Amino acid sequence: VEVDLAATDEDALLVALSEATGTEWTLDGLVPATEGELLAYLSTDAADAGVDAARGHAGVSDVRTVATDGGTTLEVRAGSGMLAHPLLECGANIVDATASDGRCELAVELSTDTAVRAVLDRVRESFPGTDLRAKREVEPTDGEPLPDETDMTDRQREALEAAFRAGYFDWPRDSTAEEVAESLDIASPTLHSHLRKAENRLLSEFFEG
Repeated sequence: VEVDLAATDEDALLVALSEATGTEWTLDGLVPATEGELLAYLSTDAADAGVDAARGHAGVSDVRTVATDGGTTLEVRAGSGMLAHPLLECGANIVDATASDGRCELAVELSTDTAVRAVLDRVRESFPGTDLRAKREVEPTDGEPLPDETDMTDRQREALEAAFRAGYFDWPRDSTAEEVAESLDIASPTLHSHLRKAENRLLSEFFEG
């Protein structure tokens, strides 16, 4: 089941950023960080104004610019103040999220046995200005997992996505291994270990099937 939600609460990070900068913001990815915190990768045409606005938002503990290729990507660490927090608590998969002019629109995927009303009520506990716009039956987008995903630990996958979102695999690199490791609150050798094992699993699947 996929539902479309719309939120206008200024307490919601994307809503606040779109109002503060007057530009559109897109959620590119989410990676769990420390207990209760998320790393959100947000793209926008705003630069310095976006960094300042994010740093001033309640619940945000750190902001870092990780890429500026035709725009700006921010890595934002937040323990609250994001619509993603209650949604993920409900087991939702955020398919798409954009915000402009103080309004955030999300496409959210829920399992068929999840009560949509219960999810909406949970989100409204933190963000009362959230409305259900549409509901439809769709094929799960998670139907094609990463190759050999069953042998990849959650932490390996999280490290791989964080490194990818932070531009670690770009050339030249937008983030160093030390910066990615710091964002995940792990040591640099631990990050390298996670990445090497994840890459080995992906390459083994690619070359050996």
